[in-house]
Amino acid sequence: MTMTRLVPTKGMTMSQQPRSAQSQIKIGTLFAEGVSVHQIWPYVLAIFLAGAASTALGITILESDKMIMAGMILTGLGIASMWLPGKGRLQLRTVLVLLAFVAGSVFTAVSLTIQPSNPMLFAGMVLSSTGIAGMWSIGKTGRLVLGVASTFVAGILLQAVGLTLAPSDLLVMMGMFLVSAAVFGMWFEGNRES
Repeated sequence: MTMTRLVPTKGMTMSQQPRSAQSQIKIGTLFAEGVSVHQIWPYVLAIFLAGAASTALGITILESDKMIMAGMILTGLGIASMWLPGKGRLQLRTVLVLLAFVAGSVFTAVSLTIQPSNPMLFAGMVLSSTGIAGMWSIGKTGRLVLGVASTFVAGILLQAVGLTLAPSDLLVMMGMFLVSAAVFGMWFEGNRES
């Protein structure tokens, strides 16, 4: 699909252009300039509502692993969509972080529902945690940021190993402590100035 950049017809402002033309411009600017909350909130809301509805229906009325999986994946896409505004134009690191998170969400959802698999769950947990740490750390610098992101990924890695590859309550517990410390570090780093 080729995206074309539309310009206002002579004598017309952008707000007077047909709605489809405005949408095409907004999609095109995502890669060039970034996206704002004002532009994306209806889509994020729709994705979250669809994810919540799919998960709820899959767990309760329909008792369907496919519906649960779809809901989990939509929720992951919603989280990625919420994070996107304010990041400016898409750069390679931003794309890689988004791909890691979304791929991790998919692997986790599939491994917990339609295709139970410990190795896939392990991969999903590691990819999701890498994506989360990456999303949090983009735009931040310093040793504290690196330490907090590394602690978060290490904690999830320990939990993933303890839940899948080498079942161990001790590894899961250690991972939980590391994740808790990392979440505190994320909060602390974000509020240091206040």
